This record gives sequence, C-alpha cells and structure tokens, in this order.
Amino acid sequence: MESDRYTLQAWAAVHLGSDERHPEIGVHIGRMTSPIKGWELEIYGEFVAATNDLDLESRWGARWSAWPDVWIGSEIAYPGEDVWFRVWLDEILPRVYLWGRLNGEGDSVAGIGWRFGGYLAWELYYDNRDEDRISVRLVGNL
Repeated sequence: MESDRYTLQAWAAVHLGSDERHPEIGVHIGRMTSPIKGWELEIYGEFVAATNDLDLESRWGARWSAWPDVWIGSEIAYPGEDVWFRVWLDEILPRVYLWGRLNGEGDSVAGIGWRFGGYLAWELYYDNRDEDRISVRLVGNL
C-alpha cells in the first residue's frame, strides 16, 4: 500500500541453494516527509522474522531520495543495536532492482532482483555473515 504520506509493504521470501537460511516474513511501515522543498525523506520501521524460530529483528531508520528511483539511508537494527547504511535502486533496468546494506564491522548484505508477475521477484542474494554467502531467493510482495 502506498500513499503520499505513508508506506506499508509486506513480503515473504524463500531461499534456494542455502541450508543456513530459512524463509522470512517482513513488514515495512514508513512515514514520508519533506523537511526541505523537493527533498523526500522517509522515517520507517521494519520487522523481519525467520519462519523457523520467529526471532524478530526490528530496524528503525531514515532514507531519502537522492535521485529518482535511488534511496540512501541508515538504520539501527535490534537486537544488537547495529548501525547499517542502506542503498536502494528501484529500477536500474526495466523490472530490475538493486539494494545493499553495510555496517561498521564490515558486514554486508545485498541483492539484485528481477520483478515478474506484478508481485514476485527472483533475487540473487548475498550475505557475508553466512557460510553459504550466495543464494537465490523468491520474494513475494504481499
């Protein structure tokens, strides 16, 4: 659901090619604001849980639209109080997107995806914290 002021997105993802990663579900809730005319800023919270244990990770952050289809931001993830820097490129090619997260300890997570069928995407997923660093995941936007 999108509006001029609020964002609400939910997703479910299944990893293929990794025994370490479990399916996940997530929700993104945001509030859009324009502190300076023509400058979009979103304050958001995300809640992500792996389906094997339902341990919840919450992320609280802000992102701004640096250019059309490009968002740059930072967030704090709990538990752990890790600060992550994020970048989103909504459409680098038709139906192709790219995102990445990096924290101060050198951990990185990224994905490049191809949207199909309106609500689904295949994504090449990378997480340097896991032994199986690369996997493919199917992401469904709910």
